[in-house]
Amino acid sequence: MKIILPTLAFLTAIFSQNSYCKDMGDESLPAMSYLAGEELVLNGYATRERMNGNPIYTSALYLKNKSSNAEQIMDDRRIKRSVVIFHMDMPIYIAKKVFLEDLFINMDKAQLNKVFPIIRKFLEVSPENGFSKHDELIFDFVPETGTTISLNNQEMIIIEDPEFYNAILSQWIGPFPITRNFKSAMLGLTTQRDSAVEASLED
Repeated sequence: MKIILPTLAFLTAIFSQNSYCKDMGDESLPAMSYLAGEELVLNGYATRERMNGNPIYTSALYLKNKSSNAEQIMDDRRIKRSVVIFHMDMPIYIAKKVFLEDLFINMDKAQLNKVFPIIRKFLEVSPENGFSKHDELIFDFVPETGTTISLNNQEMIIIEDPEFYNAILSQWIGPFPITRNFKSAMLGLTTQRDSAVEASLED
């Protein structure tokens, strides 16, 4: 709790309600993707927006077979792809705090102790100036390799521990996701119009 509270205080100042998942268009989010020579299908996606209605980023999940079962997706050790498309510039200090807060609320102390050294590797290779509008961050999980993280088609790092990918997924489909509606959208259970979520970033 001591770890979470300072982050919560920070996020309360920059986040408020009114986000929704909307159509990104076929070019941005194709119905299918290909990884390690295999075909993946778009399982679901959701978009965070600011109070003024401008989108922050869109998250999308690609799987071998569509699934609305979060635990099943987590347990599945087949290939997966997660895509994050930024719709605004995001300073690195905000990106890190938002990312860490999403993880903290979905993991107990033992899980955090195990996964945090791995998370730190990802944070260390994140761009110093943060993420820019139109940046595309991709997390590719391949069982024999681990998770390959790429930014705009440039490989950043490969993390072998399979638990890292579940840590990424937990912020969207874990027990305490951004919101239940955001989770439903990622699981393909809601339409874009119905998937309103709480997560707006102030200017």
